[in-house]
Amino acid sequence: MVQGVGANGHVSGTSSRTALGLDGSYNRVYSQVRRDLSDISEQVRDLRWFAAPNENIAVSDDFTNMLERALRSCVPFRLPVLGGPLTLSRPVSNVPTGKTEGCAVRMEGDATGFGTNSAVVEGGAASNVIQVNFASTQPAVRVVSRYPSRFVNFRMDVSNDNTMRSSAGPLLSIEAPAPSKGFYSIAGTSIVDNVSFANRGELLRTVAAPIHLYRSNLTAWQIAGLHLMTYPAFKDGAGNVHQIESGTGDIAGNRFNALPGVGAAVLSEIGYTYFHHNAVIGGAYGFQWMPKNGPAGYVDIGPANSFENQNTASISAVSGDGSSGSMLKVFDNEFSNLFYANIRYSAFLGHIFVGHYGAADKPWIDTVTVTDNIVRSQALRANYQSFTIRSGRGVLDARNAITVVPGGSGQMIGHSVRAGRPGELSEVSVEDNKVWGAPADISGLYDLDINVVLRHGNLPRNPLTVSKLQAVADGSTTYVTDGTPGSSPIVGGGTGCLAIRRNGAWACQ
Repeated sequence: MVQGVGANGHVSGTSSRTALGLDGSYNRVYSQVRRDLSDISEQVRDLRWFAAPNENIAVSDDFTNMLERALRSCVPFRLPVLGGPLTLSRPVSNVPTGKTEGCAVRMEGDATGFGTNSAVVEGGAASNVIQVNFASTQPAVRVVSRYPSRFVNFRMDVSNDNTMRSSAGPLLSIEAPAPSKGFYSIAGTSIVDNVSFANRGELLRTVAAPIHLYRSNLTAWQIAGLHLMTYPAFKDGAGNVHQIESGTGDIAGNRFNALPGVGAAVLSEIGYTYFHHNAVIGGAYGFQWMPKNGPAGYVDIGPANSFENQNTASISAVSGDGSSGSMLKVFDNEFSNLFYANIRYSAFLGHIFVGHYGAADKPWIDTVTVTDNIVRSQALRANYQSFTIRSGRGVLDARNAITVVPGGSGQMIGHSVRAGRPGELSEVSVEDNKVWGAPADISGLYDLDINVVLRHGNLPRNPLTVSKLQAVADGSTTYVTDGTPGSSPIVGGGTGCLAIRRNGAWACQ
């Protein structure tokens, strides 16, 4: 009979064939099993924590070295459940010494301690908590691989120390290998699902590595909750310059939460990003798009995001270094800002802000659509603009509804679409937007550039009168409540008319 299997994989006692009376096919299978056991015995020893994820492991065990060995093992593992946090005492990485990249990582737990799939909140009990216990500009956990990694069901936090919490280094950094000898690799899309990050300068960073970020909590950042970065352009052996255009993937169902005025929930240098069904509360910016190191493609923000109480801009799009952007789509989102009641906050740029870059007399961005969004906000400063667009070629601002709540410190202008520099706006249409509120809270529905085509219907709660007509592009049409029918140029004091802009002047039909 078979008596046992030793640590080296050898069988003691009588042979399996003799004991069991089976033919040689069984021996061949069993021999393969023994070889497999021998191959992985070292990995199993190093990963002994993760073989029994519900075992109560002592907090004093050396988790830092164990985690680094696990990251470099190329074997999926589960985090242990403790009555307290797993302490990380230094930065760890999946990249072995002398290498430029490591294995793809599969790192899974059972619960974050709060939110979806949580167990017990208090003290991190019955949850998987990695507590970073050092200050550094380096990532606490760094994963570099061209293959997709997976991170599911755990929490990363920082010990209760202000120095450690203000450190710039992210809790987790997922990176594609850096360009080498004129070549770069396209990384697979990693998944971060139901992971909580809290209390660091940056929380989650990617470098030219796409991710799908789902159902996660990102709380109390200093610089950024999610930082999406690129590598600089590089030259190949022939001297040709290459710019790496990378994308994120899908960011959905997450909660971003920080004090107003602190960093950005999402700071992005890249394109090809879908951001939807997220709640973004606080921060200086909600989604800050700053294309860098080459052109950035499509960014889609919506539907069903909620942006609340940012103190600079809920969505901001301005080139980071002169790199171009294309196809920004902002649709079907909710914006609210009631935090700064009775405070004249001069830094606020608007719920949606598309700014100009430098002194160039041309737009840095093509094809901008801002449609079907709703806003409920106080006027935070004098002549505050809810939506501000300063650059773009091919812009549509349409069917947005803005409600101005009394109690702010200034008056709101619904839409300011005016070039930051001459020539920065072209082919622009502003159509069928609604701005509601008391006259004391609204100084104007629009602040528009001469290049803008306006189409505006009658709003009984905030009508457009002759005195509010602006010099916009020929072909614009609007209902004017006090226009005199047949007057050209238009004359006030009448019963109302449909006005048309032609030959540089408004005329009443």
